[in-house]
Amino acid sequence: MSQKPQVMVVDDDLAMCGFLRAFLGSRGYSALTMTNAEDALRRFHQERPAAVLLDVVMPGSMDGLAALAAFKKIDRDVPVIVISGQGRTNTVVQAMKLGANDFVCKPFQDEELEILVGNALKQRQLSQEVATLRDQLKEHSKYTMLFGNSERMAEVRDLIHRVSDTDVTVLIRGESGTGKELVARGLHEQSLRKDKAFVKVNCAALPTELLESE
Repeated sequence: MSQKPQVMVVDDDLAMCGFLRAFLGSRGYSALTMTNAEDALRRFHQERPAAVLLDVVMPGSMDGLAALAAFKKIDRDVPVIVISGQGRTNTVVQAMKLGANDFVCKPFQDEELEILVGNALKQRQLSQEVATLRDQLKEHSKYTMLFGNSERMAEVRDLIHRVSDTDVTVLIRGESGTGKELVARGLHEQSLRKDKAFVKVNCAALPTELLESE
C-alpha cells in the first residue's frame, strides 16, 4: 500500500487548521497542522512534507513570507500554496518572488484548492523524477568517460561529482596523456552548463598577445 502524500498546513486559525485537516484527509492526503511558523520550520526539517499550505499573517517573530523563504532554503522544490485573507497585490508579488506556487484568498472554493494541491504534488513528483534521471545520467557519464575501479580513479570521480555543480574555476593538472581532457569533459557533462558547447582552446598554439582575447 502506497504512503499518503503529507501536506503541512501552517495557520494560526485553529478552525481553519481543522477544516484543512478534514479537507486533505477526504482527498487522500495526510495533513500535518501547525499554528506558528517557528514550530512549522522545525517540523519541516524532520518531516519533509510533499507540499505546504501556508498562511501569511501569523503570530511570533516569523510571518508566512519569512517562513516561505526558510522552507525554500531547506527544500527549493517543495510546492508552497499561500492562503491568506489579505489578497493585496504586493503580498502576492512577494510570495511569488519567494517561490510560492500559487496564492489563494480566503474564503476559497474547495474545488479550487483541490486542483491547486493536486497540481502542486504532480509538479513535485515530476521534479523528483527529473532529478533521479539526471543522477542516473551523471552516473552513466562518469563510468563511460573514466574507466577503472582503483582507489585513485574513485577519488577522481568523486571529486568531479563534488565540484561539477559549483560555479568555480577548476585547474586540472597532469602530464600529457593522463586524461586531463576526459576530466574536463566529465565536469562539463555533470555541470549546470552541460547543455552548452564544450570548447577546447590550445593555448600553446596561440601567440601570447592573442591568448587573453581568445
